[in-house]
Amino acid sequence: MTYPYSVWLITLLVVGVTGDPSRLSPSVAFAETRVIPSVSLSERYDSNVFFAPAGSVPGLKPWDFVTTVTPTVQVLDKTRDVETTLNVGGSGNVFVNNSKLNFFSAQISGSVKLDGLVGQLIPGLKLRISDSFAFTPEQPSFVQAGTTLPTENVFARGLQTVRANTYTNTTSLVASYPISQSLSVRGDYVYSIFRVGNIVFEQATDVPVVFFDTDFQRWSIGPSYRLTGGDQVSLNFQTTTADFRNKSSGLGQSFNQSITARGLEAEYSTGTKHWTAVVSAGATFLEDGSGGLFFFSGKLAVSRELDPSTRVSLDVSRQLAPAYFATGGALISTVVGASLSRNLGDSFSVTGSANYALNQATPVEVARFESYSGTVLINYTGWRDITPSVSYQYTHFEVSQSGFGFLVNRSVALLSLTTRWK
Repeated sequence: MTYPYSVWLITLLVVGVTGDPSRLSPSVAFAETRVIPSVSLSERYDSNVFFAPAGSVPGLKPWDFVTTVTPTVQVLDKTRDVETTLNVGGSGNVFVNNSKLNFFSAQISGSVKLDGLVGQLIPGLKLRISDSFAFTPEQPSFVQAGTTLPTENVFARGLQTVRANTYTNTTSLVASYPISQSLSVRGDYVYSIFRVGNIVFEQATDVPVVFFDTDFQRWSIGPSYRLTGGDQVSLNFQTTTADFRNKSSGLGQSFNQSITARGLEAEYSTGTKHWTAVVSAGATFLEDGSGGLFFFSGKLAVSRELDPSTRVSLDVSRQLAPAYFATGGALISTVVGASLSRNLGDSFSVTGSANYALNQATPVEVARFESYSGTVLINYTGWRDITPSVSYQYTHFEVSQSGFGFLVNRSVALLSLTTRWK
């Protein structure tokens, strides 16, 4: 398998950029490097470890207790010209009732901010390169509202797949160049892959378990104008391509499909020290054999500090996304997420979040995925070396496809202890 090799993109950049300071400017020799290891031990109750409909696992207990150990290392390296962040982690998971489900997962992510370096070659040019790799049979279905990630996870838009070993990797490049004091040109490129290993459990229903190896690419470029007061207006032209290949035995025959879409969106961003807001709106044209399909696309992201102890966030987006489970092709994906965080005194904090997603296959709605989830998390920071937390999450996922479908309900209660060496 060649696809995981892009995981090392960030590592190579770290070595290439910071490994030989003499090749750059003298300022690189004054690098500030921090290594922050941590480890987390957690115990959770999972009501549906197979992510399967009720009654579809005869002879096996669908609920279980799972013990997880998660060591991680974060490396922060900063010079006058380059800023690098690297995160490496893994987890071992042991099940009480279903020992055959024991698994190890791994995650590597990093980003390199090269503004100072490329600015020496082309004054004013800014460049950031990010990469994120994950191997797991339990892929996340949502990203919490208000979370800023170095790379977008285009596969985490509400889909809750059955248990299968999956590899995902996303590489992104973001660059901007000033034309004048207020006007600049911004471009970005995102390349994401989704690969499926073995399906750990195929549910005993009439619904076939089908996955699709997926390659997803998106290019975007356009002007950006900074208004008086710091607000910003931009216009983005996007081109999206995706390729799908059947990876499962459920279809009985090979399947290969490619899609291409083009879109134009206007975006406005504003904010102060206590709140930020980004809104965009436009149209996306999906090409197909019958002439194509136009649909509205856009987003709204608002984050506000209500008081020194309380922050709320709201994320709404409608965009083209890949269908990699049950059907292959394009999805019109609508996702709504909200979160509320509040500090209770000096030691306790509570975070509540809710998500809803509606993913519809297009141009013909051969499949429809609807899901929602709610999470409550409580953290205690009163101890010096250990941070305990307790959380509860409920998820509901429903698939409707060509006259049949299924639904999955799942509850997870988690107790975790985390320590970091700063």
